[in-house]
Amino acid sequence: MKWTPEAKDAIKNVPFLVRKKVRSRVEQEARQAGLAAVDLATVTFAQQRFLSGQASEIRGFQLDVCFGPRGCPNRTLPVDDLQRRIAALLEQADLLRFLKRHVGGPLKFHHEFRFSLAECPNACSQPQIKDIGVIAACLRFYRQNSRNGRRFAELLDDAAFEDMAARFAANAPSPEP
Repeated sequence: MKWTPEAKDAIKNVPFLVRKKVRSRVEQEARQAGLAAVDLATVTFAQQRFLSGQASEIRGFQLDVCFGPRGCPNRTLPVDDLQRRIAALLEQADLLRFLKRHVGGPLKFHHEFRFSLAECPNACSQPQIKDIGVIAACLRFYRQNSRNGRRFAELLDDAAFEDMAARFAANAPSPEP
């Protein structure tokens, strides 16, 4: 979708970590309004709507994966099952409740815990800037060198993630009175 220069300038003020999501949301609003291009008024209107309803969309975590399942030529190993397992564990950890107890004021997307799985060394899902990121750069090594052909993803088990969540919760600072 086309963007006017003023709209492009306005979106630059959005924090980097949520800019992609905001841009997508603004374009969605423009399409729904039947617009061919995004202008400053569209950005401003979407901003007001987005900020007023943001807290209701917060899950407590974001789990991102690269576009590997859609045909990444560098895909080292599919992470679909690992992604489902991690998502289930993050849901069980009830990070939303944790955030509501520890964040003063309304929740925003930048409060969410961020986890990323990259299926190849290119790391399109930006695991380097997430709270926890797994990059499949070393999976080829594990596939070739692990005992009995056991893959790295198979070495990760639920207990490890449950332990991580428990340690996180145990070490979290108490909310101030």
